[in-house]
Amino acid sequence: MTALADLSLKKNVVLTDDGDQSATVSAGDQVTFSLSVTNEVIETPTGPALGVVVTDKLSSRYAYLSDTGGGAYDPATGKWTIGRVDLGQTVTLDITAKVLSTGEFRNTAEVTESLSQDPDSVPANDDGDQDEDDEATVLVLPVVGLAVEIGTPVPKQNGNYTIPMSFVLENIGIVDVCELRLEDDLTETFGEGNDCISHITSDDGHAQTKSRLRWGDRH
Repeated sequence: MTALADLSLKKNVVLTDDGDQSATVSAGDQVTFSLSVTNEVIETPTGPALGVVVTDKLSSRYAYLSDTGGGAYDPATGKWTIGRVDLGQTVTLDITAKVLSTGEFRNTAEVTESLSQDPDSVPANDDGDQDEDDEATVLVLPVVGLAVEIGTPVPKQNGNYTIPMSFVLENIGIVDVCELRLEDDLTETFGEGNDCISHITSDDGHAQTKSRLRWGDRH
């Protein structure tokens, strides 16, 4: 009968060398991926995990620089050969990489081999959803800047005013931003029942979207 061992894997990423001092992940910066594998103590009787291998092949956005595995990690295959993990023990690995200008940011690690049976996960069966505790994914988050400019009020013949407002969104990271929504509730300033025409323009000045908003509505 195969011995039981409940392995869990955690992973995170930190910016370790901000070359351009932008405080965001940019091409040329260095990041460090930290992995930890724990042989969890659970109610079901378990023991040491044997023959443990974790695979973390860096995605195309990163160029391998170094690791703390002492030869146990192979950057070419992404395999981290751990071997034995005693009950309650946690083993760790740091991988440092250089950020490139193109490629995939998402980086996934998974327990791909174990001679011990895991009661709640199966090695090497990652399908992309990271729904088991022996797999983990990290993704560098986008950074978006917002600038707001309010122009001079222009009086109208009916006694109302037209107030030009410009919202400038800038992606100051190097991660594509999808499904971005800007919300600004101006009812406290202008009151209910006022209308505004909002223009969203591209960098070249051409209108891409034109929509009608009412104060307090969300579109």
